[in-house]
Amino acid sequence: MNDGLVSTLALLLGVAGAGSEASTVRLAGLAGLVAGACSLGVSQYIAGQTRAERRRRLAKDLRGVDRLDAKARARILERELVEHGISDANAKTIGTALVADAARSSSILGLLRYGLNPRDRSSPLRSAVSTLLTSGGGAIIPILPWFFTSGALAIALSLASASIAAAIVGGVLGKTTDGNWLRAALRQVTLVVLAAGVTYEIGRLFSVFGSRS
Repeated sequence: MNDGLVSTLALLLGVAGAGSEASTVRLAGLAGLVAGACSLGVSQYIAGQTRAERRRRLAKDLRGVDRLDAKARARILERELVEHGISDANAKTIGTALVADAARSSSILGLLRYGLNPRDRSSPLRSAVSTLLTSGGGAIIPILPWFFTSGALAIALSLASASIAAAIVGGVLGKTTDGNWLRAALRQVTLVVLAAGVTYEIGRLFSVFGSRS
C-alpha cells in the first residue's frame, strides 16, 4: 500500500508541477496506478513462485533423508542440533529420541537443515493478488481529489489525503514493531512529503526550462 501511495503521489505532483492540466494529471496518476500495481503484483508472483519451487526441491532432498535408517537420521539430526548451539551430549540424546517419531523428526530436520516451515501455506497467486489490490488501494488515495478539483487545491488535497494515509500506515507498523506509533507515523509522513516535494520541484523546473527553450 505504501509503495502505491508514495509512487503515485510523487508522479501526480511531478506532472502537476510541470503545469499540466488536471486531466493530464489524472491520466498520469491512473497510468501509474495500473503500472505500479501490476509491476508489484508480477514481482510478488515471481518471487512467490521461486520460493515455492525451492521448497519443492528442498522437500525432495528431505524425503531422501527420510528414507535413511534410524541411526543415519539420528546422526544427521545430531549434527544439525550441534550447529545450532546444542551440546554434543544433548544433541545425541535429542536426536535419538526424535527419530522414534518419524514425522516429527522429519519436520524438525526440515526446519533446521533446509529452513522448511511445515506451516508455510503461502500461495504465489494469492500473494500477487493481495499485493496488486493493496498497492492499487494506496495509489487511488492521492488521485481522488483530481476528479473533483484542480490546481493548487487539488495538489493540497492530494498531499493531505496521502499524508493522512501514510500516517495511518506508519502508525500501524510502529504499533506492531517497537510500539512507538507516533514516531513511525511522523517518519512515514515526512518521507512521503519529501518524495512528493522533490518530484514537484523537478516538474516545476522542467516547466520553467522547457518554456525558455
